[in-house]
Amino acid sequence: MVALLQRTEGAAALSLFCPPPVPMLQQRIETSLRTEEVLRTAADLRHRTNLPFWDAVNVSGFGRAEVATDLLREALFHNRHESPRRRVPIPGLTAQGLAELCSASGDEVTVLSSEIEMDDGSRRHLPMLDFHAPASEANLMLVTAAARELHPSGFVLKSGKSYHFYGAALLSGEQNIDHLARALLLAPIVDRAWVAHQLLERACGLRISVREERHVPVVVAQF
Repeated sequence: MVALLQRTEGAAALSLFCPPPVPMLQQRIETSLRTEEVLRTAADLRHRTNLPFWDAVNVSGFGRAEVATDLLREALFHNRHESPRRRVPIPGLTAQGLAELCSASGDEVTVLSSEIEMDDGSRRHLPMLDFHAPASEANLMLVTAAARELHPSGFVLKSGKSYHFYGAALLSGEQNIDHLARALLLAPIVDRAWVAHQLLERACGLRISVREERHVPVVVAQF
């Protein structure tokens, strides 16, 4: 990723941030027997179909409007990117140097923002995608094909249980919104909830550090 940005003409600096952890749903609401029934149905649906959590919850709420209100409110919960940003100059930056910055954050998750500061002070966006498709040899081909439909060139990274993508050409703010909107049409291969949260932020972010059992994302395909 560092090499990609260093080859990008006019790219001056990237930014990193450490978002606060999000409490589990069960810690945010008081569940009733009927709410727990919806959640059990969602867990079973997710196990059988591999749907994302909130997609399974929303589907499990069909015909249960009387118990879905609290869950709908929580489905709209958004963890804003209000953490302090660390500006990191791109010229002279190395992969090792970026890894050391991540390590310095301790147990906090380090996220790379899509916003790239240019030499003229303007900002452009590094195209990003977070996939939901489970990591496998077949799904690597699937997510690479999906990424190719959205971008002419870029890198697919194994993030642990699934994949991330970075495009090779920077986008304007408006182009980044279009990119995310088009990516929504490929859900649930692409993580729908992740896209929605990035649209709310008008910018993207992807983890670049170790997170619990998940390793540092590594490049597994390039086109």
